[in-house]
Amino acid sequence: MGIAPKGDVAHVVEDVWHKTQQVLHKEDGTLDFRVQVSGLGEISWWVLGYGDQAEVLQPPQLRQIVAERAARMAQKYGQSSPDGLQ
Repeated sequence: MGIAPKGDVAHVVEDVWHKTQQVLHKEDGTLDFRVQVSGLGEISWWVLGYGDQAEVLQPPQLRQIVAERAARMAQKYGQSSPDGLQ
């Protein structure tokens, strides 16, 4: 997966998050973060944990999963709270 790190997410490369991970710093400031996981759902939650501080560049399937979940989150939080509080 390609990630465009922003802000504090750049620290991701300092920690070992998965035993299969490989990180490559690219000249354009992005990272290639390679890892073998059991499915894209597993890694999508990890990416979403960084909020707007990370962007999935590749693969397109993972980018789509993250985009769909982020859109559903934005829709939920764009509405008034269920109990009427603001």
